[in-house]
Amino acid sequence: MVTDLEYSPTEYLGAGEKERKVFFDLVCTGNKGEKFIVEMQRGYQKYFKERLVYYASTIIKEQLPKGSDGDNYELTEVYIICLLEFNLPDSDKHRYLYNICLMDTDAPKIFYNKLAYKLIELPSFVLEEKELDSDLEKWLFILKNMSRLKKIPVYLRRQIFQRVFQIAEISALTKEERMLYDASIKAKRDWDNTVAWAAEQAAEQAVAQTTEKKNYEFVSNLIVEFGFTDEQAARASKASIAFVQKVRADLAGKEKT
Repeated sequence: MVTDLEYSPTEYLGAGEKERKVFFDLVCTGNKGEKFIVEMQRGYQKYFKERLVYYASTIIKEQLPKGSDGDNYELTEVYIICLLEFNLPDSDKHRYLYNICLMDTDAPKIFYNKLAYKLIELPSFVLEEKELDSDLEKWLFILKNMSRLKKIPVYLRRQIFQRVFQIAEISALTKEERMLYDASIKAKRDWDNTVAWAAEQAAEQAVAQTTEKKNYEFVSNLIVEFGFTDEQAARASKASIAFVQKVRADLAGKEKT
């Protein structure tokens, strides 16, 4: 479960002034502290694989405490997830998903299960709407075909997918349309804040009235039953002298009537 998101530009500093900074598109933190680095790449770059390894090493290095405490090498999982709008030079054009980890190639079995790379080549994802089965396939279909979809397909009419379409529609607004949209959102939030403030004030007033009534009864009892002076009643009830004097005056008025 993802518990925290950091959006671009997400900056990670090197260990020293001369080490370069690293920027990630999106950093997600899981409920067990695991890190998910999400990158969107529109075109191939030289040393692409080396860069992915460097990304992972940066996140891993950030986990180690400074000084002598750094001798504890217990690490949380790190996952590098790349959405590629191109095919890698040596990739299999019939595959779109690559799950990569540290392996013992002779066994074969996983050598270390806390580091993994997930590469998705969108050009190789060629499934049509009727062929979609898993949530992953539906997500990839949306990411690849969002620009040409005029409406949400029936099988994608879930809240999370509708939210994606809403964001895409907002991103496509003109400057004037965006200003009107932002103004309407601001007006709605202002009204919601006003209603929330009024409800909060009403609740506080109700609590204050209830508290004052209880204090009134308590002070009355101190005066009538125990003969407390104003100072004694104020000290016992933690009320003001003025409040105690008001209660005493009310009691005197009732006795006259």
